[in-house]
Amino acid sequence: MVFEDNFSRGMIRLEVSLDTIIDEIFQGQLLLLRTILIVAFAALFIGITGAFILSTLIIRPIRKLVSHIEVIRDTEDKAKLEGVDILISTKDDYK
Repeated sequence: MVFEDNFSRGMIRLEVSLDTIIDEIFQGQLLLLRTILIVAFAALFIGITGAFILSTLIIRPIRKLVSHIEVIRDTEDKAKLEGVDILISTKDDYK
């Protein structure tokens, strides 16, 4: 058997631009940052709203009690307070 040596020697030059890849990475980073900011502000808004509602639920009965105590304090003749009730709902009222 006879083998022929058919070898070619040459050089290939390949140029690839990284500008489009870098631009896509940058756009992806911006999109991720916007998404994170939107979620963070939404969580902050929900947290502040929840804290406000919870504090209102806690403070409302206390304010009502304070207003009735002020009435008791300001009344000279305590006999006039007969029949005045302080109605504050309790945990048992919700069952």
